[in-house]
Amino acid sequence: MLKLPYLLLFMLPLMLFSCNYPTNKTLKSRDHKAIDSLSAANKKTGINTNAEPWPEPLYIINREGVEGKEEPDSNTMNHDDVAAFFRFGTRIKLIGMKNGWMEIEKEECDHCSSLFVPETCKCVGNESAVPLTSSDLDSLYREDGDGNEVDTSRLTEFKLDRVTASEFYRQKKLAISLFTADTSRFKKKDSVLTIKAVKKTVKLKDSQNGEYEEAYDYLGQYKSINKLVVAGTYNESANCFFIDGITGKEIGTAFTDFPYLSPDKKFVVCVNADYSDERANINLYAIKKDTVMYIDGNHFQYWMPMANESMMFWGQDNCFYLPIVPYGAWNKPDKNALAGFSPNRNYRYAKIIFKRFKR
Repeated sequence: MLKLPYLLLFMLPLMLFSCNYPTNKTLKSRDHKAIDSLSAANKKTGINTNAEPWPEPLYIINREGVEGKEEPDSNTMNHDDVAAFFRFGTRIKLIGMKNGWMEIEKEECDHCSSLFVPETCKCVGNESAVPLTSSDLDSLYREDGDGNEVDTSRLTEFKLDRVTASEFYRQKKLAISLFTADTSRFKKKDSVLTIKAVKKTVKLKDSQNGEYEEAYDYLGQYKSINKLVVAGTYNESANCFFIDGITGKEIGTAFTDFPYLSPDKKFVVCVNADYSDERANINLYAIKKDTVMYIDGNHFQYWMPMANESMMFWGQDNCFYLPIVPYGAWNKPDKNALAGFSPNRNYRYAKIIFKRFKR
C-alpha cells in the first residue's frame, strides 16, 4: 500500500487540475572554491561542523557507492554499513574537510554516523552530476521485504528508457488522458462520502477507532469504462480503487496509487514512490468488466517519480512518460514546488515501455 504523504501530494494537483539537461559538476568544478574557502576558514581544526560549503545538496555519484573510513586516514578501518547508507544517488551533507578528506553524512538520517572519503575520489557531486542512464533506471531494488536478494534481470512486463526534455514535452502535447477530474460531483457531508451509481448508492464513512483511521475522497471518473475513482487513506498508508458507475460495486483489487488507464482501456499502470524504503514502484493491472487483475510489479533503486499527476501521462506510442530524479533527491527542498513538481528544476525524463503493447 502507498505511504500517505505521496497520495496527499498527488491529490492536490487533482483538485486543481486544471529543461535544461544536466551538466556534470563534481568537487573539481568551479564550485570547488566553496570547499577551498571552508578549509581556509578553519585551518586549526580542518573541519567546520557548522559550515555549509556547497550551494545545493550533494549526492553520491559513483555507481559503486563509496568506501569510507572511520577517520581521515587511509590506514584506518573501513566504515561499517557504507553500502547500505551511502549507495549511488544517496543525498549527503558535507560536514567539512581535513587533510584532503571529506567528512560526509547521510542527509536527514539522525542515527547515521559520518564517514571520511578522499577528496580525489570523484564520488560526490550535485544532483545534475548523478548519471542516470536507461540501464540505471532498470536496476531493481536490491532487497525485498524479507531481505532476500532479488533477480535484477526480472523485468518481464516493462523496461525504462531515458528520453530528452524535448521528446517528453512533444509527447505531452499529444498526451492521451481518459480521466475526468469532476471532484465536486460527489461531496462529503458529515464525514460520509455518498456516491450515486446508476443502480446503487454507496456510502463510505470516515472513521477513527483508537489508532485506526480511514478516510475517503472521490477523485473523478473514467467515463469510457464506467469506473469511478476513490482514494482511501488509512493511518500511514493509502490506495485507490474503482467503483462501478452502473452497479455501484466496489472492484476488489486496490491500486497502489492513482490508476492511469491505458489508451486501449485494457490496462492500468501505477507509478509511485515508497519513501520509507527510498525506492520507486511500478505496477501493472488488467482491467476487466467487473474486476481488476494484478499482472506484475517491480521496485527500482536509483530513481524516484515526481508526484504531480499532470506531469505523468500516456503517449501516442503506448508508452508512459514521467519526470524523475535520483532517488536521494525526491525530498530536495524547493519552495517553488507544487505537489512535488517545480517548473524551475532540471528533471530527467523517462518512458516506460510495456512489452505486451503494440508500438
